[in-house]
Amino acid sequence: MPARAGVATTAAGEADQAQFEVFLSAFHRAAEAAGAIIPVGLCIGGKRVLLRFAGPGLSPYLVPAFRHLRDDSVTPETADLTICAWDSASTGVSLPPEVGDLVSHHRRGMPDSRPLGRVLSAYRRPDPGFSMLDLDSDTGIYWIPNAASTPYEDRSGTFRAILSWWMATHGRQFVHGAAIGDARGGVLVVGKSGSGKSTTALSCLMAGFDYVGDDYCLLEPGVPPCVHSLFGSAKLHAHNIDRFPQLAGLVTNPARLDIEKGVFLLGDHLPERLISSLPVRAVLVPAVVGDGPTELRPLSSARALAALAPSTLLQLSATRHEALARMASLVRSVPAFELRLGENIEDIPGAVWALLGQPDPGQNRD
Repeated sequence: MPARAGVATTAAGEADQAQFEVFLSAFHRAAEAAGAIIPVGLCIGGKRVLLRFAGPGLSPYLVPAFRHLRDDSVTPETADLTICAWDSASTGVSLPPEVGDLVSHHRRGMPDSRPLGRVLSAYRRPDPGFSMLDLDSDTGIYWIPNAASTPYEDRSGTFRAILSWWMATHGRQFVHGAAIGDARGGVLVVGKSGSGKSTTALSCLMAGFDYVGDDYCLLEPGVPPCVHSLFGSAKLHAHNIDRFPQLAGLVTNPARLDIEKGVFLLGDHLPERLISSLPVRAVLVPAVVGDGPTELRPLSSARALAALAPSTLLQLSATRHEALARMASLVRSVPAFELRLGENIEDIPGAVWALLGQPDPGQNRD
């Protein structure tokens, strides 16, 4: 989701380190007030992540998007990254007043992932939320006022600011895109909001493809490049939900579709279809044409980069130069195609199956 104008950021030095300790102390007070720390281990892109929740109030809203990446072997001693999270309503512990200092460091978007200092933070308004990361201790902090009011973008894209900052410093790049495929490899589907990424990914999911992600994926450069799953969720605008009757009854936020996208937590309903990683064999740029057949047309690497980079750089926090270099490397290393979406979404999977050099499993259906 695009960063809102009410995001305030800072990345200083020793002063930020002292502020980080203030917020970490607030988490520990919240955990003491709640009576327990609830640990949840994850494996994301080969990295071990430990979530620590102050009490049971917040985890039911933030863990479901990670259900397919659970790893109970992760401990405080083995974790590469630890994220401490609490909400005020269930613990009685407010956000420290020092957050007021951060508000003065306002600029559009999110901070770069390699600041002059080693602490990054973002305070979101008017729907309050706070994220912080100390790169020296590999520890993140997350706060919202009330777990029951967790924004839909946080339920479907949990801890995305902290994860994108940290992963960028470890050679992995958040990208705004969807990914589907099978054991032979997959495609990264990119483009601006409304271009057809979710429609493409979900139509392929329903047709038998494996699913890595719908809105955000984690790119690891290499030969071949690899895309890793971040969130086992999908999002659709209300007017598109009827196009997927198999999913219509699985919307987690049906009462809020007039103000936000519908969220589907696929790990609760299609866990066997969610996979953690795929090698990238092609980049697809969907374009809604509305009539005629769905078809593929070759696309230059420059146009593929133009479809991928702007929305990624706008929506996600990253070191801009390194992020652009990683995305440019991707589009140079694999072919790119425009996926012209015709009138029938049922035609989309066949086009992708053909691109991957495999028969369409739907051809033999009754």
